Amino acid sequence: MNTKDFLRLGVPLGEATRRATDFVARFILGGGDRSRLHEV
Repeated sequence: MNTKDFLRLGVPLGEATRRATDFVARFILGGGDRSRLHEV
């Protein structure tokens, strides 16, 4: 997921999108499955 994806989901631009991007990056780097992101 990227910033455009978060904006489409209604996440406000700025700190919220930065935190969402950081969360997804940590989730995937930690071994999380991309297909399960909608469950988190």
